[in-house]
Amino acid sequence: MNNLATNTASFDADRWLSEPQLQVYLNFSKSTVRRLRQKGLPCLGTDRLRRYHITTVLQWLSKHT
Repeated sequence: MNNLATNTASFDADRWLSEPQLQVYLNFSKSTVRRLRQKGLPCLGTDRLRRYHITTVLQWLSKHT
């Protein structure tokens, strides 16, 4: 989770990311995102249409990692 504060400044706070975009943004593997989602990482949608609200994800990560 390096440079999250720096990365957040460059993103619109209301931005929604697909799972692949989230993986790149956080520099997490697909399996890490899947594991975090199973632990409660907030998202909307289902497999193909799953989206992550970046501000909500960053807040969740700060409390759970």
